[in-house]
Amino acid sequence: MDIIIGPDGTIHLSAEMLEHLGVRPGDRLSALLTANHRLELAVPAKAPGEKLLQSMLGRSKS
Repeated sequence: MDIIIGPDGTIHLSAEMLEHLGVRPGDRLSALLTANHRLELAVPAKAPGEKLLQSMLGRSKS
C-alpha cells in the first residue's frame, strides 16, 4: 500500500491502516528508522495504570 507525502511533509494513513493499528486521528505513533531505509510505525506501549491515572486527573480519552 503506497502512501503519498503531502506538500507540508505529512502522511495520511488509510482507514484500514488506522483500524489495524487500533488508533484514531490525533493519537500518537512511535516511528523507527531502520538501517535498511525503512520506516516502522507502532502504537506506543501504555503503562498498565495509565487509564486509571487519566480518569483520576479528569483527562480520560473517549
